[in-house]
Amino acid sequence: MVVWSDVSILIGGIEKSKFQKIANFIVLLLALLWLSGITIIYLDTQFSIQLLLQKPKLILKLVCVSVLSINGIFLHVVCFKEFIKDSYLCRENARILCIGGGISTSNWLFATYIGSAQFLNEFYPYILLAIYFLSLCLVVLAALAVVPFIQMIMNKQRAFCKLKRLGITPSLN
Repeated sequence: MVVWSDVSILIGGIEKSKFQKIANFIVLLLALLWLSGITIIYLDTQFSIQLLLQKPKLILKLVCVSVLSINGIFLHVVCFKEFIKDSYLCRENARILCIGGGISTSNWLFATYIGSAQFLNEFYPYILLAIYFLSLCLVVLAALAVVPFIQMIMNKQRAFCKLKRLGITPSLN
């Protein structure tokens, strides 16, 4: 759902009226992720710090969902306002959107992977955290690499919508 909505936003497949509904649904998904995570932590550790520190997968999931939550707040406060604008998207704002979207998409996928990968409990927590933060750095670099492309797509889409409101039906070729 999250990846679908990210792609749809970029290609102009989500209308502004539906945008808030999708954002609210993603907040619900994040709340369910927290609820399930806290439940698992309780079942596995009864909230004992000693037991939690012996479960590297749980530590990694906590870090991942925390980053996802902080990024979610950033997306709602900063990025969503930019998505619904009709004006020209400057390079700086395109960077912000790409980094926020990249971190969001990768963390949702990462959280899903952590939940299903049993072998992760065999690693030391610091190794898992190092791999996680390295992957975040790679995601940010990849996001920065696609900024000009995303900026072009979004500006074309915004121009198309403006012309359409004026009664002109342009082609996007």
